[in-house]
Formats: sequence, C-alpha cells, structure tokens
Amino acid sequence: MITVCTACADDDGRRLDRILRKMLPAVPISAISRMLRKKQILVDGKAALGMVRVRCGETIEIKGMKLSNEKNLTSENLDDNFLSNIQLQTDFYKNILFEKNGILVLNKKCGIATHGHNSLETQVRLYLKGPESLSFKSGPLNRLDKPTTGIIVFGTSLAGAKEFSVLLQTGLIKKTYLALLEGRMEKKTFWEDYLVRDSVRQKTFVTENSAQGAKKALTEVRPLAYTGELTLAEITIKTGRTHQIRACAASRGHPLSGDKKYGSVLPPPFFLHAYRIEFPAGTFGIEKITAPLPEKFTEKIKRCFGNINDIHLQHAFSFNGQVTVY
Repeated sequence: MITVCTACADDDGRRLDRILRKMLPAVPISAISRMLRKKQILVDGKAALGMVRVRCGETIEIKGMKLSNEKNLTSENLDDNFLSNIQLQTDFYKNILFEKNGILVLNKKCGIATHGHNSLETQVRLYLKGPESLSFKSGPLNRLDKPTTGIIVFGTSLAGAKEFSVLLQTGLIKKTYLALLEGRMEKKTFWEDYLVRDSVRQKTFVTENSAQGAKKALTEVRPLAYTGELTLAEITIKTGRTHQIRACAASRGHPLSGDKKYGSVLPPPFFLHAYRIEFPAGTFGIEKITAPLPEKFTEKIKRCFGNINDIHLQHAFSFNGQVTVY
C-alpha cells in the first residue's frame, strides 16, 4: 500500500517531518521517525531525512499507509441533509464579503457550526475545491457560536493564516459586534474581567484574577438605543475569549436577550452579530469589512426601537419616541 502526494506552494521550504506531522495527525511522532529511518518515506523517489526542506511540486511517497480521504473532500463525503442545507438554506457565494491575500471573509448565518462535521468549514473546503497543501488546511481563524451571526475569517493560504493570527494575537485587529441586551444601559462603559472556562458545562464564568486558569477579558460597550427592558449595544472586544460578550454582559445583569444559558428570562433566540472587522493599513489590501445584519435581527430591532436606516454602516436611527438615542 503506497500513498503519493504532491507538495503545493504552502509546503514549499517546510521541513519534511513537520509536513508529515500535519499529514498524519493520528500517527505518533515516534512512528513517523521510525518510518523515516526505515526509508519508507521518499521525496521525489529518494529516501529523505526529516530535516530536508520540501519544494513545491515534489512528491512525497509513503509506503505501507493509506491516507484518509478527508483532505480530498467531495460531495460524496457529505450526507444528504447537509447538502440540502447548503442548497436550500445557504447561498454561499452571496455570503462572501472578501477574498484576497490568503483570507476568505464570510457573513455567517445563524444555526451553522463554525467547524466540525458538516460545518461552515466543510462548506469552505468545498468552495475552494483546488488541491490542498499537505501541511496546511483551510480553517477558521476566529470563532463564532452556532447562534451568532456575522464576520468569520478563514485562511486560504499559510501566509494569510499566519499574518491574520499574528495581528489578532497582538491586538491589531479590531472586532465589533451588535448585541441586544436585557435591561437598560445608558452610558458607554469599559469592562475588565477575568474569565474561566468550564469545558464540561461548555460555559464561561467571570472570576477573580487570582483564580487558576483565569484570563483577562477587555470589552468596550456603547449603547445605541434603549427602552426600559432592552438595550441595543455596539460592543468592541479587545480580547477574544470564548463566550466573552455573553459571560461579561450576564455578570452585570445584562445577558443577551434570549440567551438562556447565561440567565436570560426572555425567549430565545439571542441576537449577537459580528458586524465589523478592521485591519491595520497595508494588510490584506483592505482596512474595514462590514457584514449586513440578518433579516430577523433587523426585524427584532425595528419592533423594539422603531425604524432603522442602515444601522450597520452609519448608526442612523429614526425612532417613534418610545426610546432614547445615545
């Protein structure tokens, strides 16, 4: 049994052993080393050491092993229900906001998982279609909960994914959300919290900074409109903790409206939309991307606050007198 793969541009110059670890994630490093020693792995037909640098176009031949067909994802790998979901519920091409310089930016719809089996990640890989790198697989560079909508970014090249990740980790990418919160918030505020994640309960909690595993979360909140029961807020996160907005808002008595997991008394769904992302000048060829609001979110805002004129672009509101504008 022999598997032969061809290195792509994203593999060029990478060490063979590192490519193999990406290609064979379920195989222990010790086993890969043993295969190299026994000359079961060839580069362009010749036995190679793990430290050799692979070049674009070279073939990697693995003797005695067959790779999973996951990398060669086709419609045959997907169940009928998911294909129907793509065709009937998601117009993928219309949800593309930007595609250039190694990133793909989408406007995610409610109810679609970011990654995993039959997810948005799967749709992206079907869309890209072309041969994948041996050591790089397109995947989400930020995360959105299944009910959350709006901007999500996928890497389409190793260089693009690395650049985005570095900018994100150094706080140079600005991410802004629109959220519908319970209660009345009248003034702009800044939240500094420490969060811990309960992986068993799949929930995030605000805690003391001395707690084991606590991570700082920085959140800026600007009310756009409010009634006695609800607040429409623009929220900018300075850090990217799991469920950061949901947990921090709930800890102050302002859970997302309809977010039962974090204590909302109102019926679901909750409304949280990642509507704007801003990049430093000179990166990716664009400085700002905005995602239109989902129709249901827009309808909910109109019912609560009155008519809206292009909220996601200019915050221009026209109210019927029952609310106050910040």
